[in-house]
Amino acid sequence: MDVTFFTAWIQEIIRVLSINRDLLTRLDAAIGDADHGTNLDRGFTSVRQALSDTPPDTPGQLLTLVGQHADPQGRRRLRARCTARCSASSASPSATPQRCRSTTWPPLSPPGWSR
Repeated sequence: MDVTFFTAWIQEIIRVLSINRDLLTRLDAAIGDADHGTNLDRGFTSVRQALSDTPPDTPGQLLTLVGQHADPQGRRRLRARCTARCSASSASPSATPQRCRSTTWPPLSPPGWSR
């Protein structure tokens, strides 16, 4: 498996997500805020552009590029959501879920990476 294999794999993911964008959004509407398909399509459109602008030389570079472009704000939103939930339950420490008390968050970006 080389960068060509992984690039083709990511391109197929992009193609399938684009085709199913509306379906994913409708499914998300039943349990969420009806933006899942739109957000995935937006993120992977950014991945497509990044692949075109700077083709990676290795599978690792490709997967890093995907992680940086697919949803660069996703981890920040997740951290904020979890922090809010944990803070809300901290009024009663015994009610705070163990996963909140023991969560350590990795850096939002790899060392040396800048936006």
